[in-house]
Amino acid sequence: MKRIIPLILVIIFCLTGCADSQPSATASASPSQTAGASSTAALPSATATAAPVEPDCPPEEINALGAEAAYLLSGGRFAEQGGFMYYFSGGEQPGLYKQGQEESLILQDGLFDEASWLNVIGAQLYFVSGGTAYEIYTDSTGLKELFKAKALLAWEGKLYYIDADGLKSYDDADGSVLIAEGEFSQLFVQFGRLFVTSKNAQYGYDLLVCSDEGNEPQTVLTGCAFLLSDGQLIYAETSSGIYTIDSELALTEHNNLSFDLVPAAAAAYDGNIYYCDRRDENSIYAADLEGNRQMLFGRPADFMWVYSGRLMYESEGRIMTMTLDGKDNRLLSEGLDSDSGTPGGLSGVPALEGIGNEALTAGQSKEVTLLLDGKPPQEQGISLQQAFEGLQIVNTDNLIARLVYKEDKLFIEALEEGSTVLRIEAGEESAEYLIRVVEG
Repeated sequence: MKRIIPLILVIIFCLTGCADSQPSATASASPSQTAGASSTAALPSATATAAPVEPDCPPEEINALGAEAAYLLSGGRFAEQGGFMYYFSGGEQPGLYKQGQEESLILQDGLFDEASWLNVIGAQLYFVSGGTAYEIYTDSTGLKELFKAKALLAWEGKLYYIDADGLKSYDDADGSVLIAEGEFSQLFVQFGRLFVTSKNAQYGYDLLVCSDEGNEPQTVLTGCAFLLSDGQLIYAETSSGIYTIDSELALTEHNNLSFDLVPAAAAAYDGNIYYCDRRDENSIYAADLEGNRQMLFGRPADFMWVYSGRLMYESEGRIMTMTLDGKDNRLLSEGLDSDSGTPGGLSGVPALEGIGNEALTAGQSKEVTLLLDGKPPQEQGISLQQAFEGLQIVNTDNLIARLVYKEDKLFIEALEEGSTVLRIEAGEESAEYLIRVVEG
């Protein structure tokens, strides 16, 4: 998803937002310390002239590690801290976003091409774009260019990064220090250890564990096609199948699960792998280590990660979220709250009136009536809003149409041409509707 960013925009931003910034790896002055982020005192901070920025979470929730392995190995476009999610979107409105439970706020609009390796510690965000590492405060101020880098990780008061020379660490006290020479690509921390990958001459790449004491990296596994983490295990696809790696670096082979083609994107969670199948136009599937597979979403996805028991993914320029069984499929900007409970003991046979076999027009909203056991929920002492929030809404493709509540009414909102099956569930009962949308 290449975008050409006009140079003039970058120049204007730098003149107005970070006129005093300079690459911290060569700066002689010690930058100011971020207020409230004691765990990051040694990390480079935004310009010394900028006012300190307070973290938007309590001190006990400040990260010691800028990004978990699960997030870096799933694309590196996401990091979280203190109930907030930070992510890059390259879709309809590209930029850096900050996501809370109920709202999505764009921090920087369209300045970075193919940004990744996103880390957050305290009030500081670090990332890589176009071969350069950057820093920015979580309130969108203090954008600063750091140094050339292919990968980046903030951990325990240092920045670790990969450049043309190899693996390096950086802090304000020692500057840049070469840890290991070599051509490395990926970088992450798991089990309190630092891992990198290097190219394998025969197949994929090798997984190595490093230390910053100057010791040679130790090979853990050779010939990996891809790596994932769920926080408990590392998952590695090889030519013979999936291996899991535990905290003792012991290998367990799972030859019931393998992939004919390396997934276009993948994430791991609780013993399952979620992936985009290249053989099926990048549709999203779930697979367990026994080899059982299930399609969750039949449209192409570009990257994915798992957060708070939900799958996050980008599809056709939109950042989406759904439960791990493929339900509650919706835009991430609609909020993170995944509570699908049933307020007021919502139950009964659900039904929608006002939607038939007629085709809707893209961009059109049509009002519908919700019934439970043949009666409006209001007649059962349940408000329409409570009833809507208590429904489980399953949509095979909510990019086409969705059920929405606004101004104490329910609407079928048609988004784009196509068809989808909308299923609404109340307790153990459900009803399905075929929704057809034509171009306006």
